[in-house]
Amino acid sequence: MSLGNWLAENIINEDSNIKDIVAIYPGRFQPMGAHHAKTFKWLQSKFKDAYVATSGKVDLPKSPFSFSEKKKIVNSYGISNVVQVKSPYKAEEILKKYNPDTTAAVFIFGAKDAGRLTSGKFFTEWKGKAEVGYREGAYILVAPHVSMNVPGYGEMSGTAIRKALGDKDIDKKQKTKIFKGIFGHTKNYNLIVNKLEKLNEVMEGFCNYFDMPKFLKENSSQSGDVVDDGPRGYWGNQKSWKSFGKRSAESLGMEVL
Repeated sequence: MSLGNWLAENIINEDSNIKDIVAIYPGRFQPMGAHHAKTFKWLQSKFKDAYVATSGKVDLPKSPFSFSEKKKIVNSYGISNVVQVKSPYKAEEILKKYNPDTTAAVFIFGAKDAGRLTSGKFFTEWKGKAEVGYREGAYILVAPHVSMNVPGYGEMSGTAIRKALGDKDIDKKQKTKIFKGIFGHTKNYNLIVNKLEKLNEVMEGFCNYFDMPKFLKENSSQSGDVVDDGPRGYWGNQKSWKSFGKRSAESLGMEVL
């Protein structure tokens, strides 16, 4: 944190009981790309105490990396403040080290998630002044959008990264180039690529083992008098319904087929 930011933060909060502000970047980070790292370093420039909060949950196919693997990837960007938590959006394991009466928590989210969370009572928009401790409420800071692309797979996201690096049809020279474009370096290449290629093999094996068209057809029948035959009237049209489904799937690291 620069001297100017430190002075501004302390002057702003001199009339409140809050003495410390903890900034938290929560997420699955499966895996953390250069766009995530840039966002965290931006957060670090604004707050003295800043952490990456992520769980150790492994849930294939959307969450293939364990916490120890994620930590190694995060550390490769020169980021050391990464903590394993049960719920990244609470980060109790981080906050419990601080006095709840004199410490405020600021969570950083993308614009879409920030808007959704501030509609409740617990989270409020960060406006540069901390007035409540983290047990009473928390603040949300909207992350600047860092636009980066995975060549051939569109804007960088966990889903795009996993697709590109899990594709065994790409030769190593080209994949190394894509890898460097995603992470900014080639550290952990074998760890990440081997994991994602193996995951791709497992998924392909599953799809080849099951006759998916037959499976879906057999499960299309319904019993009883209630059937979900499409979006309700309040969705307006099929386009808005499909857009919602696409966003929901992407937030889970999946895609609508």
